[in-house]
Amino acid sequence: MLLGVMTANASTLKRKCSKENLSLLCLKDTFDEQKQHKNNLDESQDGCCCGEEEEDEATVDERYWGSELIEGWKDMGIELPGDLKNNNVKTLTLAFCKAWPGKEGNPQELFINFAKKKGQFKQFNYGYSDEPVIFESSTKAFNDDNSGDVIFDNTNGWTRIECLNGQVLESALWTRSDGHKLLIISLAYEDSEVNTHLYVAYDYNPKTRTLTPDVTIQKCLTQIKGLTCQLPKNGKDVGLRNYGEGNLRFYYLRWNGYGFSKPEKTTESAYYIP
Repeated sequence: MLLGVMTANASTLKRKCSKENLSLLCLKDTFDEQKQHKNNLDESQDGCCCGEEEEDEATVDERYWGSELIEGWKDMGIELPGDLKNNNVKTLTLAFCKAWPGKEGNPQELFINFAKKKGQFKQFNYGYSDEPVIFESSTKAFNDDNSGDVIFDNTNGWTRIECLNGQVLESALWTRSDGHKLLIISLAYEDSEVNTHLYVAYDYNPKTRTLTPDVTIQKCLTQIKGLTCQLPKNGKDVGLRNYGEGNLRFYYLRWNGYGFSKPEKTTESAYYIP
């Protein structure tokens, strides 16, 4: 089991992310700082009820996101370039997209094309598309009529990448009490026949510029079957809820400064994710 940056075999693959290409390398995780960080991770979950992981099957998730990502992200770290100028949510999410580009036409490809200025992206007013762009706003929104929308807010730590085919990538970034950062990424697609959601989580170490899979956090997000994870745009807490008619369930995962507490049940009228 991979927790934080440690593995049972003291060895993990790390995917190196450069500006234009990616290469694989093997590194041994034997540093005292990494060991201490794993201990912090184990102690941070504050009673989080994380069940055992289920076996992967050839499901609808694989058709949309690919078996390589589903089966491999937990064993693959992402190393960012040495000349990295910032570690905001846009930069870290883009590093994930480059490391796991997925299938053609998905949100990762859309975000990479946007970063390369490939396409005809035009800025628009997020939330009030008919109004003029407010350039002073921390939320930046761009649209390409042939591919979709790219929206990010580095100040509040979130992104939303939506393709014309309905596939959506959302991410959120938290600053942890030890100076590291937590990045959560959600991939989703829903229509009348398909409902697929994939969640991944990473710890970011600013000293080593490395994103390390955080499986404990990922299990917290998926511990209650049938619920959709909703990432915040202004707050710190994550929401869990289901959709449909009857038997609606609503929970919060409260941020504790390093991870999340165990699910806190709430009512439909009280449920709100800012």
